Amino acid sequence: MAVACAVFLGPGHLSTALLALAGSALVTVLTGAAGRILAVWELPAFTLPFCLTAGALTLAAPGFRRVWHQDAGPAALPSPASGPVSLTLTDLWHAFFANIGQIFFMPQWYVGLIFLAGIFAASRRAGALACVGSVVGTGTAWALGAPAEQVAEGTMGYNAVLVAMALCGVFLAADGWSVVYAVAGAATGTAVTPALAALLAPSGGHTFTWPFVLVSLVFLAAAPAFSRLRRIPA
Repeated sequence: MAVACAVFLGPGHLSTALLALAGSALVTVLTGAAGRILAVWELPAFTLPFCLTAGALTLAAPGFRRVWHQDAGPAALPSPASGPVSLTLTDLWHAFFANIGQIFFMPQWYVGLIFLAGIFAASRRAGALACVGSVVGTGTAWALGAPAEQVAEGTMGYNAVLVAMALCGVFLAADGWSVVYAVAGAATGTAVTPALAALLAPSGGHTFTWPFVLVSLVFLAAAPAFSRLRRIPA
């Protein structure tokens, strides 16, 4: 939450620091509330509390001059994607790591490399699934014709990384079937990212991890309907 405030409200301002503190407290309360509500359906809250809190802050911020320190206001109405779609080798390996770095709003490939190393240190399975999600996100974005610049900076594929990790080994038992399910979820998360960006941009909203939250909740809610998928007990 604090990182989002720094990125979207501007670092180095007292108001940003105060809102980061208040937002962190609020997101903790929302996490408890969302956890209790979703537990009725045996579903996790994921990053839903963060998306709600960060979304509310960034939508409201332009209305307060002591809070908003950016030059631009809400984005214009979305326009069709433009720019080259062919990916160079540099674009590909930048995207592979940037997809992971963008989870924390960091587009630098070396930041993603550090995060990926940390994931592997914690769990080789989670690291492998993060790699799978990154590859699927990049491949899906390229296949659908996303601008190469967006693919390379990781804004198209970071949700795929999170979805893949959630659907195989974290909430569903890791096996061949859950890998296939996770790949399908990762591709879906990538495809809906521009849709949510277009929906939120005119009001000044941001995509954050909404695609990950929505896709993962739908896929997990559907999992009991497929006998080959096994939920991991909470």
